[in-house]
Parts: sequence; structure tokens; C-alpha cells
Amino acid sequence: MTPGANDPAPVVESAREEPRGREEPRGLQDPRADLLGSKLYRAVGLLLLVAVVVYFLDPILNAFLIGFLSVILAIAFNAAVTRIPLSRGISTVIVALGTLAAIAGAIWFAMSFLAAQVRELIEDMPALFASIEEWQRWLQERTGLDLELFGPYLETGVQQVFGGVDGGSVLMGAFGAIEVFALSILVLIGAFFAVGQPDKGLLMPLMRTVPPERRPAFARLFQLLGGRIASWIWGTFVASVVVGTLSVLVFWLLGTPYPLLLGTLVGITNVVPLVGPWIGGSVAVVVTLVANPSLAPWVLLSVLGIQEVESNLVRPFVMRGVAKLHPFPTLLALLLFTSMFGILGAILSLPLLIVIGTTIEVLWIEESLGDRGEVEPIVGD
Repeated sequence: MTPGANDPAPVVESAREEPRGREEPRGLQDPRADLLGSKLYRAVGLLLLVAVVVYFLDPILNAFLIGFLSVILAIAFNAAVTRIPLSRGISTVIVALGTLAAIAGAIWFAMSFLAAQVRELIEDMPALFASIEEWQRWLQERTGLDLELFGPYLETGVQQVFGGVDGGSVLMGAFGAIEVFALSILVLIGAFFAVGQPDKGLLMPLMRTVPPERRPAFARLFQLLGGRIASWIWGTFVASVVVGTLSVLVFWLLGTPYPLLLGTLVGITNVVPLVGPWIGGSVAVVVTLVANPSLAPWVLLSVLGIQEVESNLVRPFVMRGVAKLHPFPTLLALLLFTSMFGILGAILSLPLLIVIGTTIEVLWIEESLGDRGEVEPIVGD
């Protein structure tokens, strides 16, 4: 017998091993885990961004408003630059020099003429307070009510403005004036730089961030905004100059005290939509009522007449290029932006509303919804 003939045959192990756990290739890990991690990172990043914005909300809003003011001025300067038949650089220099000359003229006018009436008003302030107290006593005797025509908050504010000037208040006023002057210079410099090279420096890099198929819509948006805001600037300037000039002239003819100061105030407050003209007119009527009560009704009638002329003759003519805005959203914008930014927000509430409304009109209604037609009236006339 050959050795190993009767040995049992070796057991051949089966190639199929018992199933263990299924192992995924390394390149085919569960994609849901990667997606979940990506969403988690985005959520955390978004939360951090929101936290930073909320923490720095006030300086961010202030910087936004200053930048928006520079854009407003740049649009106004660009309207003047495009009308000068020279190169953009030379035209920008001419407009800048003209703007600085106009500012210097306004300062000279204020220091030469308005300052005298401001000093006169400060000197007459004790007599005005005494007249208000007499009116208050007269009303208390006639009605038996404890009335206060000149409340403590208003009295404190007037005293802080016109009286009790000490070294500390002068120093704080000087710092406040320096801050306002520095911000004004920054706003003007930003506006002039924007006008000097609007395409290469601003608009073209901004358009590169927009998908190519959306660029025509954004171009139309910028063109509409430029035209509408330029019309608002020109219309507001002309209307304020007309109202201020008419007010000064009428107050002077009537013999109103401080006619130049009150008329200029009426013209300046006219830039605030809806309520601005009535604020300036109310101040003129109240000051006249205290100083010379017999003239107060005539001043009131003159203020109403000037506002009618401005609303029905001047404003419709100079505001033709501005989008028609209903008074209700205008009032809401005035309240919102005044609460956020103060007096500057009140002045810029209408252009901010124009930006919001035009953006919704072009990018949402026209582009996203594809609606360029008229809507049937719901309530009717």
C-alpha cells in the first residue's frame, strides 16, 4: 500500500465564508451623514452671523444709513455730471468745487443773517416764557383746570438748547460739531469717489456677483432707482426752496417776529414727508402767538396757503419722475425709519421706501412672478 492511500481526504474549505457584517467601501459612506454635517455647519454659521449682527446692530445700521446718504448724494452729483459736456473726471471736479462753494455760501448766510435772529430769539426767550405763563394762568382762571402749556420735558429741552451754557456743555457741543463735520466730509468724499468711477469701481464688480441670467433685471433696477431718486432729490430741493422763500417773504410782509429764521425753518422741515411742513408751520404759528397774538391767525392762513401752493402746483410739477407712493406706506416708513435712525431717518424715509418698493417691483413682481400687467381694482372708486 502506498503510504497515505487510506488517509482521509483533506477537507476543502468552502470559498463562501460565513457572512459577517456588510462593509461599505470607503468612498461610499452614507451620504446622509455628510449632508447632515453640512447642514449643521451652515446652521451654526448662520446663528453666529445672526448673533454678530444683533450684537453690532446699532453701528451696522448707522454705517448703512451713512452709506445710503453717500449713495443719495452720488446720484444727485451724477445727474449734474452727466449734463456737463466734458470728461467724467473733469465734470466731477467741477461739481465738487460747486458743491463746496454752495456749502460755504450756506454757512456764510447762516452766520451773517440767521445768527442775528437766533441771538434775538435767545434774548427774547425770558419774555416768551413769561407770555406762556400768562396764557397758562388765563386758561386756568377761565376753565378751572390745572393746565400746563409748557411741560417740564419741553422746558428742560429748551433750557438745554438756549440757556445754562457752561464749559462742559460748550465742550460737548464742540465735540458734537466736530463729529458732524467729520461725518459730513466722509459722506461727501464717498459720494465724489462713487461719481468719479461708478462703473469700474462699483457697479461692474457688483454685477459680477449676480447670475448672468439675472443681470438684465438688476440693470433695470439700478436705472429705475437712479431716475426715481434723482427726481426725488431735485423735487424736494425745489419744493423746499420755494416754500422757504415764500414763507420768509410772507412772514416779513406780515411783520412776523424772526421772519428769516421761521421761514428758513419751514423750508428745511419741508424735506420730511407728510408731517414736515406742518411741524415748521406749527412752530411759526406758536412763536407768533406768544410774541404777537394778533398776527397768529394771519400766519396760520399764510402757512396753509403756502402748503396748498406747494402741494397742488410745485410738487406735482417737480416730482413727475418719482414713483407714486400712497400716503399710508409713506407714513409707515416715516414712523419706522424715524424710530430707527432719528431725524436723518425721517428725512431719508421716502428714498428708502422708493428703494424697497422698486426692488420688490422689479425683482419679485416682474422677474419672479412674471407680472407686468395691471391689477383689477378690489374696492373700486
